[in-house]
Order: sequence, then structure tokens, then C-alpha cells
Amino acid sequence: GFLVTGDMASTTSNIAVDPTDIEKIDFDPDDPKPLPLLISDCHSADLFQLTGTPDSTLAHKLGDVTNTSDELNKAYLSGSRVYQVREITYCVADGTGTDESGKPIPSLRRADGKGSADACETGDELLEGIENMQILYGEDTDADSDGTANRYMAIDEENLNPDRIVSVRLSLLARSLNNNLTTEPSPYIFNGTTVTPGATDKYLRKVFTTTITLRNKAG
Repeated sequence: GFLVTGDMASTTSNIAVDPTDIEKIDFDPDDPKPLPLLISDCHSADLFQLTGTPDSTLAHKLGDVTNTSDELNKAYLSGSRVYQVREITYCVADGTGTDESGKPIPSLRRADGKGSADACETGDELLEGIENMQILYGEDTDADSDGTANRYMAIDEENLNPDRIVSVRLSLLARSLNNNLTTEPSPYIFNGTTVTPGATDKYLRKVFTTTITLRNKAG
């Protein structure tokens, strides 16, 4: 992110920033796809579309491309920060390496944008030997909403209330790069399920899990 260099006179005023920071923004005025930016002063935040950069300022509007409103929730002051919002896809796909039998080694990969697994396969390879990735969402089901998750569910489960999600549990299944490291297939527990590999699967595996509290959830 970069600093706002002057106070907004009103909620519809353009946002003053340093001209060198504007050069860092991937903004093309001829691109019909809106460029989302986020402005925040650590107390409030607004997500808006950049519509122009006149006189070293950021012109803005809210909502989708048919919405002409340019009024933010507040007039932000100097010292606030602006961030470019990005969508990034993470997935597990074949990596560039192969094992001793010539089979591709699965890897954790990343691609810009909200794309399909095919798009992710052409993205950056982050970590070799990742066989599976699962994300569960912690829901606070208490009537008094104490901020603590009472259960973890997949995002597409019917009974999950997105408005009560307070944490995310991420699990990665790491696998050895080569086969035949054990004398017998080694069962493992992943995402609450015991998995017994096939007779020829003699890879070593280990599960890594972390839980992240969402302190500033938006949307």
C-alpha cells in the first residue's frame, strides 16, 4: 500500500497520493474491467473502483461498473493508506519436477486472478511435494457470538453461515518426492479421514495444519 498525502475535503473528493505511487498501480483507462482499490485508516475502510488519475489523485466510484456513485463512507485524512486489491488462486497441480519413475511431482501453485485449475497450472510453483490442500471455515454458533469457532465446515456446506465465520483452518498434505521409501503403504489421517494408500504407494506423508483467526473480516 501507499500513503494518502492530503485530507479529503469531502466523501466525494479525489484521493491525493504521491505521483510515483500512481505509477505502481496497474491501471489502464481503456480497460473495461474495473480496477479495485481499498482505502483504510485502520478504523474504517472503503473498497472502490479507480476511474482515473487526474493531477496525482485517485478518482473513484463504488459498486459495479453501472454504478455512478463516487461517495465513500467518510472523508479520509492524510496518513491513510491505499491498497491494490488482487485475486490470487492457489491450487495443487503437477509441478515441473518428476520422481524416479518419471511421474510429475505435485506442487502448491499460485496464479493471479480468480481462475480455473488449468490457469493455476501455468502459474508460479511455490512448494514441491504438496499433494492436497483443504480449507475449513470456523463458525461461531453461540447466541452471544463470543468470537470463538464452535465448528469447522467447508465453504459450500448448506448450514454454514458466512456472516458468522471467525477463523480459517488450512491443512496441507506433504508427500515425499520419491516412492518406495517405506516397506509397506503408510496410512495417514487428513481432514478427519483415514486414508490407506494402494499397494504400490510407498511414499512418506505428513500433514501440516494451521488455524488463522480473522481479525478484520470483510464481506
